[in-house]
Amino acid sequence: MGRLQCPLLLVVGEDDQNWPAHESAMDMKEMMERAGNSHLLTVLSYKNAGHLIEPPFMPFTRASTFKTVTNPPTKVMVLWGGELVAHSRAQEDAWRKTLVFLRENLYGANFNFQLSVFARLVSLKPVVHRVMVSNHVRH
Repeated sequence: MGRLQCPLLLVVGEDDQNWPAHESAMDMKEMMERAGNSHLLTVLSYKNAGHLIEPPFMPFTRASTFKTVTNPPTKVMVLWGGELVAHSRAQEDAWRKTLVFLRENLYGANFNFQLSVFARLVSLKPVVHRVMVSNHVRH
C-alpha cells in the first residue's frame, strides 16, 4: 500500500459476513497514512450493508448456497450480511460515487459530461423502491 501511486476506491459493507472488509479497509487506510499517500484513498463504508454491494437495483442477497467440486459434492452456505434497506441504499450511493470517482480520476474533474450517458447514470434516481415479501410487492 505504501508504494501505491494511483487513486484507490474501496467500497465496504460494515456488516460483511464473508470477509472483514471494513477492518481491512481501515488497515489499508492506516498503511497509506504511514506512507504519506492517504490522499489517493477513498473509502465508502456503509453501516448495515453486506458483502455484495453491486450496482443499484440488483436483488438483495443475504446468503447463497454452492456445491463444492469435491467427490461427493457437498452444499456450502455463504453468508454475505447486510440489511435490506440499508444495503439497497448503499448500492445506490456507492454506484453514484463510483461513477464520479471514475470520471474524476480517469478524465479529470473539469471534464464536461453534461450531455453524456455517464452523467445521466450518476444522477440516476429511482422512482419507486420495491420490496419482495412472501410473493407480495410493497411500494
